[in-house]
Amino acid sequence: MKTGFKYTLAAGTLALLAACGGGGGGGGGDSSYAAEGSNNPLAKYAGTYYVCEDNEKLKLTLTPEGSVNLNLLLATDIYSNENCTGKIIGSYRWTSPVAATYTGQTTVTIPPISLLPFSDKVDEIKLSSSGLKAELTGTSVQGNCVKYSYTTTKGSVNRETCFELTLEPITSNGALYQTSDKKYLIQFVRENGIYEPETIASKDSNFNYNMLVKD
Repeated sequence: MKTGFKYTLAAGTLALLAACGGGGGGGGGDSSYAAEGSNNPLAKYAGTYYVCEDNEKLKLTLTPEGSVNLNLLLATDIYSNENCTGKIIGSYRWTSPVAATYTGQTTVTIPPISLLPFSDKVDEIKLSSSGLKAELTGTSVQGNCVKYSYTTTKGSVNRETCFELTLEPITSNGALYQTSDKKYLIQFVRENGIYEPETIASKDSNFNYNMLVKD
């Protein structure tokens, strides 16, 4: 079981953009950072984060812009073997970023992982997109899917990972959290007024999701 995270890398899009995230305002948290305008409260997230699960490695690049905004650019590589080893046989890339706007802070329960506290403050964000285009390339690409086979100790595995190449305009609420050592990023989605952890990634390009899996 995966430590409470509903991992969505295979979908090729951030769950923060899913329709279930809903629209509307933020959680009514502290908005003093946004009001000051002197420092971007999302600037601390700047950088590139990675996570590998099975054959798929997500790469998320975050770039601060202006006083309260953060641009998110997503890419996913599909590898020929598990644990993101072997050749890259499919590459999915957003051609433009999604904008995240800071809306405040609130306190949430953090997933039960040893490197995280029980609860802490997160930065609430609203993501908005007028519509995105994406590219999918690679030797194993068929249409909007990557189809491939590989061998494990349990036998042969056939897999198909499909991606959205055109994303509809949407607005969604979520939150971001960074560990005190600034190495890990957790994305939350807001469902029925509650923030649920969605994805964890690391600035370590070799970070593997299986490191967090508990029996």
